[in-house]
Amino acid sequence: MPTVEITSEMRERCYNFAVNIIEGDNQHDRLPATIKTRIERTFVGKLAEYAFLHYLRGRGINYPEGDMFTIHEGPENADDYDFKTNNGRTVDTKSASKPFHTIL
Repeated sequence: MPTVEITSEMRERCYNFAVNIIEGDNQHDRLPATIKTRIERTFVGKLAEYAFLHYLRGRGINYPEGDMFTIHEGPENADDYDFKTNNGRTVDTKSASKPFHTIL
């Protein structure tokens, strides 16, 4: 099974992104939750996306980071996809961080 080492730099970068996007009210709130829970969800999702980027690079695919950490102002302005393939198809990463996250 392929693995990616999650470094403290990766954790810190993704957590700071999550705090900034949530506290700046720049993310659509699909599921009502506390600020703490919203930050946690965003952090885990961004970390999964960033880990996948590192996985690709570890496999010799030099995919650019691009605007992965750009915050699009306004909760209605989300990115359209996480990754784009050479033939124009799009990929969205998904993450499951809790034991009860079984339908993904």
